[in-house]
Amino acid sequence: LVASAAGLAAELLPMSLALACWALAAVRHEDSTVLCALGTALIAKQVECKAQDLSGTAWAFVALEVIDQQLFNMVAAQTVAKVHEFFPQDLSLVVWSFARVAMYEESFFAAVARAAVLRHREFAGQNLANTMWAFGQVPHMHEPLFACFTAMCLASLSELGAVEVSTALWACASVSYYSSQLFSDAVQHVHRIPGVL
Repeated sequence: LVASAAGLAAELLPMSLALACWALAAVRHEDSTVLCALGTALIAKQVECKAQDLSGTAWAFVALEVIDQQLFNMVAAQTVAKVHEFFPQDLSLVVWSFARVAMYEESFFAAVARAAVLRHREFAGQNLANTMWAFGQVPHMHEPLFACFTAMCLASLSELGAVEVSTALWACASVSYYSSQLFSDAVQHVHRIPGVL
């Protein structure tokens, strides 16, 4: 079934190709030839790819530890071109995927940062923490992003778990962005989380 899907990849719509990549990653399918065939088909249909197709495919390749430079170049270029179509979850997932494999493309990170700043009020919890982690991991200092996201952390601190709070603090430290209020409030917040300390 998996082999026949790779053979039919050229006939599939981008959404179907991206879902097939995601499914392979979800079941930890080890044969990278099928994933790469799906990726090649997606590259051929890149103009038709939607935000979720791009972010989900990047995640799938990272999850299976398959680094296809051509595919990541396409995802970066299409993300820059279509960044206004990305929801916070898509932005978070695609930038996390690139940072996870230390793939830094300045125009990609800058475009994601600008889009995230515009939509920062829509980010919460894991999407907020993962986006900050990605920018800290590379590292890519984008002051407006860290200012907005730090403010979001402060506003929603009571809703964030210990991992999300520590991730945000780590990301700020990684890019030398210091918010005394975030660090102070976060320490107090973590002390109040049951079972943390």
